[in-house]
Amino acid sequence: MPSANEKANAEKSVETQNLDVVRKVLADRGTPHLFRRPFTTLYYFLCISYRWLTSFIGRLVRKPVVHRVLFPLLLSLWLASVLMVPSYTAHIFTRLDSDRNGRVTHSEVHSYYAALLGRQTSVSEAYPADGEGLDGAAFEQWWSARADAGREYAYHDAGWWREAEYFLADAVYWIVLGVLSSVGLGTGMHSGLLFLFPHIYRTCSTAYMCGATDFWTFPSNPFYGPQARSFVCRSQSATQPSHAVLMCFLKVVPACMLWGAGTAMGEVPPYALSYAAALQGHRKEELEEVSSYDVLNRMKGWTLAKIQQYGFWAILLLAAWPNMAFDLCGMACGQFLMPFWTFFGATLIGKAVIKVNLQAVFFVLLFTGDNVERAVRRVGRWAAAVLPATVPVQSAVAKARGRWWRTCARALPAAQRGAWRPPKRTRSRSPFWSLRWDGWSWRRCAGS
Repeated sequence: MPSANEKANAEKSVETQNLDVVRKVLADRGTPHLFRRPFTTLYYFLCISYRWLTSFIGRLVRKPVVHRVLFPLLLSLWLASVLMVPSYTAHIFTRLDSDRNGRVTHSEVHSYYAALLGRQTSVSEAYPADGEGLDGAAFEQWWSARADAGREYAYHDAGWWREAEYFLADAVYWIVLGVLSSVGLGTGMHSGLLFLFPHIYRTCSTAYMCGATDFWTFPSNPFYGPQARSFVCRSQSATQPSHAVLMCFLKVVPACMLWGAGTAMGEVPPYALSYAAALQGHRKEELEEVSSYDVLNRMKGWTLAKIQQYGFWAILLLAAWPNMAFDLCGMACGQFLMPFWTFFGATLIGKAVIKVNLQAVFFVLLFTGDNVERAVRRVGRWAAAVLPATVPVQSAVAKARGRWWRTCARALPAAQRGAWRPPKRTRSRSPFWSLRWDGWSWRRCAGS
C-alpha cells in the first residue's frame, strides 16, 4: 500500500504534467502558422469560422425585420420566379410569335432572324417548314432538343426579370471572387489573375472577332443562367470601329467594379480583429515585428505614420494601387480605432473605383485587336534569336497562336469559323492613340 506522501507526490506530478500540457497548448495557440502547421491552422480556422457563422446567423434570424420582412419577401420573389415568370424558351417563343396566335411558323422564325442579323441562321434553316407551325409545348421540346440551341440564345434576351436574375447572380459571383482574393491575409486566391483578367481578354477577343461589341458578357458564372449565350457574336462587321477600346472598357466595367468591391470587403476581417484586440488593450504582434531588412522596417513605419496622420486619404491612396501589404493597413486602422466607415469607404473607393478601373484600362489596351498575336510573334522572334537552334521555338509559337485563334473562334458559330477573316482596321495606330481618339469622339458626341 502506498503511503500518503507517495500519493501526494504522484498527484502533484500529474498536476505538474497537466500544467505543462496546458502551457504548451496555450503557447501553441499563439503561434499557429499556415506554412509551419497547415492542418492545425486550418482546423482552428474552420472551428472559429463555424462558430462565428452560427452565431451570426442566430443573431440575424432573431431580428424581427428578418423573419417578418426579409424572409417573406425572398420567399415571394422565389415563388414568383418559379411559378409566374416564363422560362427563357417560353420568352423566346413569345418574341418569335409576331402575330400572337399561339403558334410560331417557319416564316416568322426566318423573318425575325433576317431582320435582326441580316442573314439566315441554323435555327431558321432547321425549323419545321409545315404551314401551321409549333405551339408553345412543341416549340420548347424542339428547341431543347437542338444541339446548338444554346448558341442561338445569344440572339434573344430573357425578359427584364430573368435578366435581372442573371445580373444579380453574376454580381454575387464577382463579389465572392473578390472576397476570396483578399480575405486570406496574404494567402488568398488570386481570382483576378484566374477569373477577372481572362474575362477581360475574352471580351476583347470577342469584340475583335465580331467587329462590334453587340454581344452578351453575362452570365459568366457557372451556376445560374445560360452561359452558352455569353461571348457570341450577335452581329458582325468587316471593320473594327474607331471606338473599340472605349466600348470594350465599358463592357468590362461592371464585372471589374463588383470584383473590386469584393476585394474591399475582404479587407474587413483584419480590421475587425485588430479593432477588437485594441478595445481589449492588446496590440497586434504583426505591427510590432522587426524585420531583418531595414528597408521593410522603414516602409512599415512610414505606412503606419501616414495612416495615423492622414486617415481617410492615406487609406484611399494605399488602396488605389496593387498593394500586397494592404492587410497591414487594415490591422493598423483597427489598432488606431479608426471608424469603420472611414476605413471601409476609403478602401471601397480606392479598390473598386480607382485601382480596378486602371487595371481594366491597361488590360483592355493590351488585349484589344490582334495585340496578343503580335506579341506572341514578337516574343517568338526574340526567343529564336537568343536560344539555341535545338529549342523548338517555332512550334511553341504556332501552338500559342493556335490557342489564341481557338479562344477567339468561340465567338462564332461553327459554320462560320472556316470563312472568318480578321476585321480590317479603319486606321493603323497604336492602342494608346486609339484611346485618345475615343476620348475625342466621346467629347464630340457629347457636345453635339
